[in-house]
Amino acid sequence: TEKEIEIVKEAEKISSGTFMNGVHPTSGKVEIVLDKIDTKKKYLSFTGFKTDAGPDLRIYLSEEVKPTNYSEVSKLTKSGDFLVELPSSASPDKQKYVLIYCQKYSVLFGSAKLE
Repeated sequence: TEKEIEIVKEAEKISSGTFMNGVHPTSGKVEIVLDKIDTKKKYLSFTGFKTDAGPDLRIYLSEEVKPTNYSEVSKLTKSGDFLVELPSSASPDKQKYVLIYCQKYSVLFGSAKLE
């Protein structure tokens, strides 16, 4: 959307990573960006993101490449380029992995380490 494009253009990049395959092919880039207009808001910004379809895919921010001390960011409903607002429960200082995780079957589709 126009608003998402504006946020990304104006945002300050905090960290970024590239997706690696888990059990399914997963690719693209992800960044944590700080909204300069509303500095309380942080987003995951996905670019060129792709993975296989799954029955119950979630986006987690986790301390490891498995759901350990993680925060659920949202359900995964899109591919390509999009933004997802981080919940206040997320701790990007400690949670350095973005996981694409099938909650129903406990399967890691893919992950990205934020640096």
